[in-house]
Amino acid sequence: PEPVVKPPDFIEIAKAMIRNFGNVKLGDGTLLKDRVMEIVGEAEQVSTEIYGESMTAEEQQDRMWNDGTISVFDLETLEQQAEAMGETMPWHGEMDESKFIEGFNAKGVKNIGG
Repeated sequence: PEPVVKPPDFIEIAKAMIRNFGNVKLGDGTLLKDRVMEIVGEAEQVSTEIYGESMTAEEQQDRMWNDGTISVFDLETLEQQAEAMGETMPWHGEMDESKFIEGFNAKGVKNIGG
C-alpha cells in the first residue's frame, strides 16, 4: 500500500512542527513537541508492521550478495568497464526480438488477447 504522505515529507513536516511550534502547550498541558514525537513513534510502529525492519547499508549489501542480486552502483561499474574494453551491454543498441519473453512486446508490455 502506498502511503498518503510520503515518509520523507512526513519526517520534514514533523521536524518543522517541532522546530517552529514545539514549545506550544496543548489544551491538556502537553507540549506539541511531545505529541508530535508520540505520533512519529506510532507511524514508525505501523510502517515496521507493514514493511518490516529497516536495514543498514551493510545489511542491504549483504542481502544483495546472498540473494544473488547486484546493486545499481556495481552494475554501473561493470557497464563502464565493458565500455572501456569496447564491449556493449545487452541493453544498448538494437533489441533482438527473439530474446523477448513470450507474451511481451519490445517495450516490455505484456500482450493480452489477440
